[in-house]
Amino acid sequence: MQREIAATEETIRRLEAVEMPVRGEAREAPGEVWFQIGNAQFRLGRLDEAIVSWETCAKKSPKFAQVHVNLAVAYWKQGRFDEARKALARATELGFPVNPR
Repeated sequence: MQREIAATEETIRRLEAVEMPVRGEAREAPGEVWFQIGNAQFRLGRLDEAIVSWETCAKKSPKFAQVHVNLAVAYWKQGRFDEARKALARATELGFPVNPR
């Protein structure tokens, strides 16, 4: 139960950090939308599509650290180990606590 509470609180914290769009400027979805789309694609076993979505998120929201962790997992699953290491390094650089394992 504690794990679920902590996960929910983390999700709330991340969502609260998303900047609200300014009226009239919201022509494109924020990068975090692509993060969630990538998560759904990953869960459906559509790894290549998830990577494209997460890479889009990383471009649109360069300070959103968690996307780099997801990219690291996806790259690792594809055997793209150098890219996985770079993605983890970027997540760490942005302050995301990365499990060293």
